Order: sequence, then C-alpha cells, then structure tokens
Amino acid sequence: MCNTTGQPDENQLRCLPGTLKKLQVSGHSDRNDKLKTLPRLGELRILILGPGRIHTVGSGAFESVLNVLALSMGKNAIKAVESWFGGLAKLEQLALYWNEIDEIKENALQPLVRLEYLDLRHNRLRAVEERHFAGLTNLKYLHLSYNNISHIAGRPFNRLSPLYTLNLDHNKLSSLSTEWLHSLSAKSVRLNNNLISTITAESAAALRSSTFVYIKENPFRCTCAMGSFGSLGSRVSDTQELQCSYPRSLSGRKIADVPRGEMPCPSPTAKISRQDHGATLVCEVFWEKQPEIRWFDPGGRAVGERELLDPCGGAITTHLEHEFPTTQSPERGSAHSRDDPGLPYIGKSTTTLRMSQRAYRCWKEGSFRCVVQSAAGNVFVDLPLTKTSQEDKQDQRQEHTIMPAAFTTTPARRNARMTDRIVKATDKNTRQDATTPAADKAQRQTVMVAVSSSNPTR
Repeated sequence: MCNTTGQPDENQLRCLPGTLKKLQVSGHSDRNDKLKTLPRLGELRILILGPGRIHTVGSGAFESVLNVLALSMGKNAIKAVESWFGGLAKLEQLALYWNEIDEIKENALQPLVRLEYLDLRHNRLRAVEERHFAGLTNLKYLHLSYNNISHIAGRPFNRLSPLYTLNLDHNKLSSLSTEWLHSLSAKSVRLNNNLISTITAESAAALRSSTFVYIKENPFRCTCAMGSFGSLGSRVSDTQELQCSYPRSLSGRKIADVPRGEMPCPSPTAKISRQDHGATLVCEVFWEKQPEIRWFDPGGRAVGERELLDPCGGAITTHLEHEFPTTQSPERGSAHSRDDPGLPYIGKSTTTLRMSQRAYRCWKEGSFRCVVQSAAGNVFVDLPLTKTSQEDKQDQRQEHTIMPAAFTTTPARRNARMTDRIVKATDKNTRQDATTPAADKAQRQTVMVAVSSSNPTR
C-alpha cells in the first residue's frame, strides 16, 4: 500500500517500488487538468492513466518511464494529441479511447516507431489527414470507430504496410476514395454503420484482392449505381444480409434478392447558367451513374481544357469537377444532410467553360453545347441560352440565367416538363426507332445542352 495523502505533486507516488511492472493511477492531474509528475520506474511495462480529467501533458512527462510498452490514457478529457511521447521509443500499444479528441497535431505520434496498436475509439475526429500517422511504420491495428469521420484525405495509410486491421465502424463516411484505398494494405477493413450508399467500379478495383471488407448497416442505393458491388465477391462479409435503403419501393429488401432489372437508372438532369456577364458558361449535371460530359464550340469541335476560338484566337478554358455523393437535389436546389437516403441522384458534375474577353468579343454566331452521355438510353435535349445584342456590345453588366427550351428525339418529348432552369431527360418505353430501352440497354444516352446561341432557334 502506497499512501499519497497530503503529499505534494512532485512527491506523489514516490513510495512505489522501482521494480514495479504495472501501474494504474486514476485522477492523476492537477487543478489545470495537466498530468502530474510520474515517479521514476525503470522497469515499468504497463501504465494506465485513467479514468480522470487529464486534458494535456507537459513536455518530458514520460521521461521517467522510458521502458513502458503499453500506455493507456482512455476515459480522460484530451481534446488534442500533441508532442508528448518523445522518449517512448519502445511503446507498442497506445490507447486514447473515450476522450474528446478532435485533432492530432503534426508529428505528434512520430516518435512511436515501434507502435503496433493504436486505439482512438469514441472520440470526435472529423477527418483522417495524411500527417496523422506519419512514422508509425510498424502499426498493425488501428481503431478509429465511433468518431465523426466523414473524410479521409490523401493517402494516410500509405506507409503502414504491416497494417492488419483498420476499424472505421460507426463513422460518417459516405464514399470510398480510390486514393486512400490504393495505398491500403490492411487485411481487414471495417466500415459498418457509415453512410456509404454504393461502391463504384474504381473503388472496387482499388481494393486489394487480399482485403476483406465488413460493410453492414449502410444506406445502400439499389440503383444502377450498384453495378460494381458484385465485383467484390467473397471479399465482402455477409453479402446475403445487406439491404437496400433506396429507392423507397425496394427499402428493406436484401440486395442479393433484387434483380438488376428492378434497380432504377434515372436519366441525368441538366441545369445551365451564365456568369461573368455571359463570358462563363456553367453546366451542372445530376446523375445516378457518372456520365461523360463535354463542351463543343459553335463549329461543332470538342473543346479541351485549353483551346483557341477560331477565327480570332481568343482563349477558352474548361474545368470539370465531381461531387460524389452529392448533398444537393436538382428539384429542391439546396443542400441536404449526407445521411438523407432520399436524394434523387447520387452524384453531381459541374463543367465550366470560360472565355477570354477576346474570345467573347469574337463569338458572333452559333452555340456552345454541353453534351452529356450516359448509359440509360437515347434521349436528346437542347437547352439554348441567347447572347443578346447588348451583351455583344458588352453593355450587359449583370449575371443572369435564361430559361432553356427542351427538345427530344421523339415528338412526344417536345412537351417535356420543365422546372425553373432545370430540364430532366425522362425515360420512355418507345424511342423514335421503335425499339425499347430493354432491347437496347447497351446504347448510351446523349443529352445535348446548347448554351448561349447568338440567334435563338427552335
């Protein structure tokens, strides 16, 4: 028995024998919630500091216990992990569960070159950054479950080649980025109870054949976006138990029991606007399966990332970016929570065409077109925006959007419903060539969006 009653902080625990192998101390923090001084225990192998109110640790706090192999600081009040672990080069296990950690400072864990086990469960991390695990080249078990992780940046697991288990259960991941998957060597990846709605072909290909995935209790979309799920095969645990969350008509059914033909594949929806007094053209496309999107100039030529407009030679640049999964809806035109399984589309692409002043002055006739191709059938939709004579003289000074007119390949589609600035290519059973979508699934849909015609035509 070691009685520390009435002892000053620097003398507390001094009565412990120097041969002690394991020590647990509860509430070992001062009035500022800083870890109190530790006694010199050269043979200590296991140190448990908690439960308590430890918020921070002073520099060199562990220099008196340099031979510790396992350190637990779980169930305290730590908010940020800082550079506390210098000198603990022999540490193999570190437990920081049940704290309030929302930040890991750069190089905070770098001294722990022998660390094999890291437990960060039940904290408040919102993202995994590349710097977080730098130097942990011997790590085998990484537990990040029960956080608020919605984003994994870059390749934070790139140098963790011995990693065996990565646990990301009960977080807020809504998609699987190929960048971090490519660098992942873990044999077991746990992704249960996240917000993952589908697994793309690229994500499936990025996973190593030796990686086994646990992915139950996610809001899966049973649509054509699910097309790559089967390619994971035996690498997914309990595939027969995974259920659909969307669409509502399939909610609750087992994915394995839903025929591919019952999974809907809505046509893309295009939205067009003009900015910068007409010199910037923006084409927004909502989709369930990512389409091909390209710009064409008034001469019918495909526009690359950087082109010159004939005959004047003014510069034109394009930029394409994707939001997957999207938090926006074309009908509502506003952002929504990522855990909303009722959004009509899984992804959004935005392509922007910018004209230099010289190119804009040079453009006298014809139309730029945003062409969208998808795999849902054959539909053609024109969305013209007019370049006015005032704009031609550069007298127009406000940003504006003009209502597009919609045309399709069949007469019946010329009366397609239009919502404010939104045209959706609807799916019909019969096309102009008298064939049905079921008989021609291999053909691609083309949605042609004509933007900014100098002479409005129908």
